[in-house]
Amino acid sequence: MNTTRGATAFSCMMRAASTIAIASFFVVPSYAQGTANLAQEDQAQDAGSGGSQIQEGGEIVVTALRRDTRLQDTPLAISAVTGANLERGGNVSMTDLTRNAPSLVMTGGGPGARRVILRGVRASGEPTVGVYFDESPVSGSVGTASDAGGSTPELRLFDVERAEVLRGPQGTLFGSGSMGGTIRIIYEKPKADRWETAVNGKLALPRGGKLGGSLDAMINMPIVEDKLAIRVVGFYNQFPGYIDNIRYDRKNINDGNSFGGRVLVRAMPTERLTADFNIYHE
Repeated sequence: MNTTRGATAFSCMMRAASTIAIASFFVVPSYAQGTANLAQEDQAQDAGSGGSQIQEGGEIVVTALRRDTRLQDTPLAISAVTGANLERGGNVSMTDLTRNAPSLVMTGGGPGARRVILRGVRASGEPTVGVYFDESPVSGSVGTASDAGGSTPELRLFDVERAEVLRGPQGTLFGSGSMGGTIRIIYEKPKADRWETAVNGKLALPRGGKLGGSLDAMINMPIVEDKLAIRVVGFYNQFPGYIDNIRYDRKNINDGNSFGGRVLVRAMPTERLTADFNIYHE
């Protein structure tokens, strides 16, 4: 009698285990489908908030995978903002990107001394977020300082084609320093078929503080029609001081300035070959 009851119990356990195994077999694909749907919703939300390069028909195209892909077809958690939307929103510095990308945070002690954080991945030492100007990595140099991740260049967001923020590890395509994600600033390229100029400026005068402001300028010059062009961009930024040190009787101790620019050259000797040369200075 005991043997029969034991066999019955064992049979019930086997049926229950089989049921759990079958349920698990169907649950996993369901979970993957749910994740894919969430990724699509995330990308759709990003597309609605700014977008990147917009082709005819309203499709948004990014190059986060090292090739042109539509934003909704890119299997990444990505926020993309066009240069026009950056300008319209008054975004002029790297720190302003935090308004457009979820989980992006910048901390530190001022221009050039900030740490970029994505999805809360933070560590002293090497950078955890890769920062790229076009295809050039500009994160704190690995191994040259005890806290290389705390110094990130901050060229101004002027004359920008688009900005892409890739959330999550990106080591496969963007190498070390991209554990938390990658920021890509894609600048406007030289155009060999026309002249272009642009100027942008602003003034700031805090109450009881010091006058500040910024000036950005760009000129695009075709050298050889449809073959060679150069694009020069420069900026100057004066930080308005407004903090006083009463103990030592020093006023506006938080003022300062930054300046720099970039030179981009594009050569198109044939229809199938395009070569870009960039120089950045800050």
